[in-house]
Amino acid sequence: MKSSVVFRAKQNALDEELSGQILAFYAGVAEIKSMLDVHVKAAKADDKMLAQAKQKADDATVKESENMYLAGEARYGVLIAAPTETDKDDFGARIVELGPVFCGDKQSSTGKCEDGSPSFGYRNDPGGIAWTKAELVTAGEDNVPAKKLLKLLPNGVRTALIAGGEAGASEAYYVKRLKTMAERTKKLITDANKLESQLQSAASKGRRFSFFM
Repeated sequence: MKSSVVFRAKQNALDEELSGQILAFYAGVAEIKSMLDVHVKAAKADDKMLAQAKQKADDATVKESENMYLAGEARYGVLIAAPTETDKDDFGARIVELGPVFCGDKQSSTGKCEDGSPSFGYRNDPGGIAWTKAELVTAGEDNVPAKKLLKLLPNGVRTALIAGGEAGASEAYYVKRLKTMAERTKKLITDANKLESQLQSAASKGRRFSFFM
């Protein structure tokens, strides 16, 4: 809204309603400025959180040198567990860390097997020393056999587990702030267009004497 229009309108007679609308408009401008200041300060912390989340995601991604078959996949998978006559394990699934390639009983040093029939190492405790060998299930229909590995498919829960809840919250608040500012700015522009039309009308009227204007 042009300040010259406000000045010319102010020289003429302004009723209380129009004066109030002008004050409300500039209060809206101050509100958006305050929202921007808050966003800029908060965004610095958000950027730090998102950078940490990206690093965690990179660390949780299998590298080609480690396992060519799972390169680019999440470092974590699911191990199906079920009790047997010789193993009194619980029935369910465990989140495990996926590891190196095994060619037969030997751990590969290149991340692949020349014969094309690999199995994969897993461990229940991140940072542990020993890897247990298991086969990876990549296709199936009604059931999956026990003691087999499954990949974790991408979704929001997997991302939150890997990156941490703080990063997800930072991203959500960041988007929410931008949305709120966009909506408030859109409304302020609409109000400004209506107000400018009213001020143009007031500015075109003859100048009136007033001690207060």
